[in-house]
Amino acid sequence: MIEQEKTTQIQVTWETAIIIPLTQNIVGGLAVGVFLAVLSYVWADINTLPVEQNTLIHWALIVGAAVTCAATFLRFFGDDVGLLATAYRKGQCSRDAEVAALQLELRAALDAQKAVEVNGTKSATDKQQELLHRAKRDAMKLVEVHFNGDSISRAAMAGRGMGRWDWERANQLLKAAGAMDGDGNITARTPAQAQQALDQRLATDKTLSQEGTFTTRW
Repeated sequence: MIEQEKTTQIQVTWETAIIIPLTQNIVGGLAVGVFLAVLSYVWADINTLPVEQNTLIHWALIVGAAVTCAATFLRFFGDDVGLLATAYRKGQCSRDAEVAALQLELRAALDAQKAVEVNGTKSATDKQQELLHRAKRDAMKLVEVHFNGDSISRAAMAGRGMGRWDWERANQLLKAAGAMDGDGNITARTPAQAQQALDQRLATDKTLSQEGTFTTRW
């Protein structure tokens, strides 16, 4: 016969939850104080220095009390401190993503300004063509991330380096192409279907852009 092991559950009482841990902390603090006093006495004896017993006891008690308080705080509030630290780290990660997105947008704006300064003769049609190309690239990035099973929310894509305006423009283009519903959910069944819808939509927009009658509707 296989004997089943009996597990004894420790019942939580006032003594086990408060008295015993507090007593252990006090004993630990006293031990540290006594150790400090002995160490100081030995040091003074080796160096033939006078020993002020009252001062020695005074500082030993202060150090012991400080150790007791610190141990008690960590023992009873350690979980709360851990929760606060975890919440802070998560908030910092979210903040870092927002800062990274803003930095990317600023860099893109500076690059665009530099391009205008270098190529000041670029036509409005060329700029619109670049806008269409960039919007399609970002839209396909959203489609790729979606079909990989990941989130395409603004915060998630900011962590992937996509700026706020690029994300919004890509969403509007997908909606205009019929590959995304009004709630921001991809409705295309495959990446190829989404790309086909985008190509059909952009074919019309590119034609209008070349004719000089293009106005962004997405």
